Amino acid sequence: AANFTGLLQFLSTKPDPQFRQAFVLSFRNFCKPIDLLVHLLDEYMRDGTDEEVMRRRLRIVGVLKDWMKVFPGDFTEEETCKRLRGFMDVEKSSMSTGLTLQLQGALEKALSADNPQLDFVADMQPGSRRSARKRRSTRFSREVLSVIENLTFAKVDLDILAQEITFRESTVFLAITWGELVKWLDGNKDECPIISEVVRHFNEMGLWVATEICTNPILKERVTIIQRCVELSEKLLELQNFNGVMEILSGLNHGAVSRLKQTWGALSKNWSVRVERIRGIMSSSSNFHNYRKSLRESLPPCIPYMGILMTDLTFLKHGSPDTLEDGLINFSKCYKVASLVKTMLQFQVAYDNLVSNEAMCIWLSSINAIDDDALYRVSKAIEAPVQTIMQPKGIDNLFDSGGYPSPLAYGRKKSVTDTSAKKKRRGTLSSVNTMMGSDDEDSGVGSDVERKASKKWSRKRQKSKLGLDTLGVKDKEKEKEKEKEKEK
Repeated sequence: AANFTGLLQFLSTKPDPQFRQAFVLSFRNFCKPIDLLVHLLDEYMRDGTDEEVMRRRLRIVGVLKDWMKVFPGDFTEEETCKRLRGFMDVEKSSMSTGLTLQLQGALEKALSADNPQLDFVADMQPGSRRSARKRRSTRFSREVLSVIENLTFAKVDLDILAQEITFRESTVFLAITWGELVKWLDGNKDECPIISEVVRHFNEMGLWVATEICTNPILKERVTIIQRCVELSEKLLELQNFNGVMEILSGLNHGAVSRLKQTWGALSKNWSVRVERIRGIMSSSSNFHNYRKSLRESLPPCIPYMGILMTDLTFLKHGSPDTLEDGLINFSKCYKVASLVKTMLQFQVAYDNLVSNEAMCIWLSSINAIDDDALYRVSKAIEAPVQTIMQPKGIDNLFDSGGYPSPLAYGRKKSVTDTSAKKKRRGTLSSVNTMMGSDDEDSGVGSDVERKASKKWSRKRQKSKLGLDTLGVKDKEKEKEKEKEKEK
């Protein structure tokens, strides 16, 4: 921890690349961009010996170059750009030719902000005119277009599909920058088109998987689709595309899909084991321990699950204060954020062996998915929810179909009418038989106690028909008399 002046002095005097990366990533927590530029230029002009001045200026130019690379948008603002250009014009004679060219090149690149990956992201947006024109371009033969029209998830080649998903997601993942991650954490999501595309694509893929399952009314075909989803996730796992694996799992774990008990029950034991294996790798238990272990053991190229990264960054961002109680800047927090971002970005290595498949690219861009409400309606239509009536324990019904008291009303258990159950009961102990009731006097099953209880119940029923002692009327009258006596 240190104050702002101490951090600037360390930045300009100590050759520490990790400190410089952490400072550039997190300076927005304790100062504005224009204030940092002013202090850096003042530090650049500070006097000293020739050797000290040269080293300090070289380090400050390096900080400015890293800053322009990470946050190029800061130098598109009029005040910041004007201040830096004015400084370069004034100090042009005293600065070395090499330093001048380096700053000018970095500034021009920041002002142009040319990112070819943004064009690819724009093409992936659903419904865009530009992408629609490309899909209908004449460069695709009629044979390819005819294949695409008849292509379904049940018929598609899963190897080619897994490679196309990984190629598309890798292209977007390579375009993520340090600056965009920091802006996303600061809440400036409008300035983060790449991460926004990652989130949109993730949600779309999960809904697409759930749509493919729920919109199929045939049980056998739904089971086949689930099996193909599991196989697709295994192929994505072989390509180390953890983000793609989580997309497929989000569709399988969707509420509209997980409630399909008949469909999941029709899966064989082998397929159920394969499903649980994938779920175990991406399980959230112990803070995604299995996933983090698999990620550490993976070598680039690799696509990590972006949801975990954003969660970890958010926890570091809001879990500890920017300043300590004594007013010093908590730079330990800045180190942790920079280390996490650097760990993630080390996987930004292109898949050299993957090439986009034109037909699969068109088909994948035209997938349709329905929203959550529609998914639940369709899911309930193919497998209606089972409604169960809960009854008190030990009580089936106190009245029979005719409205008369059943044997349970007199403390007897319901009779067993199943022949196999009667045969089984015939060999039991007599003590158990006395607790069991039988409505069939001629069947010869049961003891004398059962027959007497049955006759007693039939007499009670006859009395109820005649209106005598229907539900214990005499007992009620006696209770009323006792209450009157108590009142007296």
